Amino acid sequence: MHKDEKSGWNLELITENFAFAPEQVNQAHRVGHGHAHLYINGKKITRLYSHWYHLEELPEGKHLIKVNLNTNDHQDYALNGKVIGAEVEINQKRKGLQ
Repeated sequence: MHKDEKSGWNLELITENFAFAPEQVNQAHRVGHGHAHLYINGKKITRLYSHWYHLEELPEGKHLIKVNLNTNDHQDYALNGKVIGAEVEINQKRKGLQ
């Protein structure tokens, strides 16, 4: 997560051996292809089809940002039973106090 100097946050996804494939969404699984699901405080917000996403300002307070990699048919990618993804907690301060 990178704080955007103008407003909100810029989410950067750094992946290896994974290709974002929006043109294949809802199709059959293809190894190493797919999209990501973005969750904020446990609620699914959107699908991500690239390495960057701009997130608007959040309400004041702490927020858990979580991203999971998913197959074309929306299954979680996993390794040894553990979902492949990342999470970070951010603290949204009042505007002007960043």
